[in-house]
Amino acid sequence: MLVETGNSQPLAGKIVVALDKDWDEGKIINYAKQYQWDNIAEQILEIYENV
Repeated sequence: MLVETGNSQPLAGKIVVALDKDWDEGKIINYAKQYQWDNIAEQILEIYENV
């Protein structure tokens, strides 16, 4: 979420929107798994092996 600095009203509005949103837990978990250390390390190793 992006809001202009120095004005708390837009930030408060974005927080309310985020809290009211019906989030898909499965999608969030799958997205987060992409950035687990083991996965990142494996991707970096593949890059080094291909260089």
